[in-house]
Amino acid sequence: MGPDSPSGGEKELQRLLLDDFSVSLKLGQKRGKSPQGEREMRYRDYVIEWNPKPIPTRKHDWDFVHDDYDGPGDRRCGTAASIVAAKVEIDNLEDE
Repeated sequence: MGPDSPSGGEKELQRLLLDDFSVSLKLGQKRGKSPQGEREMRYRDYVIEWNPKPIPTRKHDWDFVHDDYDGPGDRRCGTAASIVAAKVEIDNLEDE
């Protein structure tokens, strides 16, 4: 094993991340909805939508945007790992 080769633990982590990514993609493609069964919802003048990205992490699967979003510079949008996390981010933005 060379100095740049991943260790056994790193290989296992990579395998687990790729497995999670593959399962999430398959669930989304089969149902057209999130693993929780929802695709989109409204919360405090925001739309929260399930939009899985083609990356091996689920941290950005949910997008949220305010009804009056004005484009770059407007902080009333973002991504989150879940609906609950998106609601927390929205609450933080609105409470500032």
